[in-house]
Amino acid sequence: MLIALVIVQIPDQMVMVHLPDIVLLNEIKVNEEECNYYLRFEGYSVVSKVRNSFGGGVAILIKDNIQFNQDFSYEKFNKELVCKNIKLNNKNISIFTLYNPPYSSKNKNYLCLDLVAEICNRCQFFIIGGDLNSKSRVLGCYSKENKNGEILELILEDMNICLLNDRSPTFFRSNSNYYEQTFKSGL
Repeated sequence: MLIALVIVQIPDQMVMVHLPDIVLLNEIKVNEEECNYYLRFEGYSVVSKVRNSFGGGVAILIKDNIQFNQDFSYEKFNKELVCKNIKLNNKNISIFTLYNPPYSSKNKNYLCLDLVAEICNRCQFFIIGGDLNSKSRVLGCYSKENKNGEILELILEDMNICLLNDRSPTFFRSNSNYYEQTFKSGL
C-alpha cells in the first residue's frame, strides 16, 4: 500500500510511529550538513534540495524497499523541487515536493505555470505535494488572496488536476489565534 503524507513540519516520532512509505517535506530550513544529520531515518532513503538554515528547502523520504529514480530534468525551472519516479501496480508515478516561497517584489516567486504544464504533459500519473504559498478563497483561504492563489485556480481548472485537501487550516501562527488556508497540500 502506498501512503503519501504531506506535512508542514515533521517530528522524528511521526516517521518512526506511522512508518509511511513516502514523506514529502517542505521548508526544511536546514543546510546540507544539517540535512544529512537530521533527516536520517532507518529504512528510508532521502533525496533533498536544501537552501539554508533560515528557510526553504525540500526533501522526500521513501522506504528503502520502494525502488525509485530521481528525475533531475525539472531543474531547468530553478525551483525548490525534488522529483522521484516510482512504479506501482505497473504504473509509473512521479512524486514531486515543491516549495514556492511567498511572493515579494525582491524574489518575484510566482507559482510556475510552465512547470505544472510540463508535469501534466510528461507524466500520466503524478503527485505534487508542497507549500505553494497560494491563497484563494475558492480553495478555503479566509485571508487576503494572492496572485499564486489565482494561478493555482487556473492550474486546477485548465489542467484538470484534482486537489487533495480537507479545507482544514494549513498555516497557524503559534503566538495568536490567527490561521489561514494557504495551499499546502497535494495535487
